[in-house]
Amino acid sequence: MRKPSLGGNPKVWSNEEVTQYDMMQSIVIPKKDEMLDVITSMIPFDENKALKVMEIGVGLGALTERIFNRFPESDFLGIDGSAQMIANAQERLKKFSGKIKILERNFNKPLWLNGVNDKFDLVCSSLTLHYLSTRRRREFFKEIFKVLKKKGTFIYSCAVKANSPSIQKIFVKIHRKYLRDQILKVMGKKFTDEDLDRVFKKRRDKMGINPATTVDHLDLLKKAGFSKVEFIWKHRHYAIFMGVK
Repeated sequence: MRKPSLGGNPKVWSNEEVTQYDMMQSIVIPKKDEMLDVITSMIPFDENKALKVMEIGVGLGALTERIFNRFPESDFLGIDGSAQMIANAQERLKKFSGKIKILERNFNKPLWLNGVNDKFDLVCSSLTLHYLSTRRRREFFKEIFKVLKKKGTFIYSCAVKANSPSIQKIFVKIHRKYLRDQILKVMGKKFTDEDLDRVFKKRRDKMGINPATTVDHLDLLKKAGFSKVEFIWKHRHYAIFMGVK
């Protein structure tokens, strides 16, 4: 039986790994751009509104940039656990520098919102919340609910696991083939299953990736207090969820 995860470890992100982040995501994550587009398109506000936005796990700023392009009057607070990732994101987003602030925080720590006193129209996240520790999940979703304004929206994508172990095995088998094909296409290398275990499984454990099921996510949103919850997109073991306060 798998032990409860302690969650993601921001210190895993070395300078070299941050530099390779985009390339690695293009290998590992199918339909990444579609995911980002779905999140952005589902934001239920007028595009001329000056939104207060918080993004958890800014990464290199891909989602941030899309949101600013659609909602140019927004005021933006970003959260990320990696100082190097933040530096790279700030370079990418410098044209928005007067409207964005990024804090280095670890959301697996209970005091990660210390000093954040604003209420937000939108809290969003892309491919980050699978780093939540098992013990932090329920409280984290309640914390998000509290920082949202009335009728505020929480929308996010993350890795998920299947509700059924037998279906999870199928996901793993399909994804292994996808990884082998992508590595050959992008890097020109042929990988066996043993190679994948050596490179990806070890890193996955080190990073603290800890996916929940789609049922778990909907339950977390409901129990946090969201009046409307929706499971809006899925491709194999990646999904997008939405909650309205």
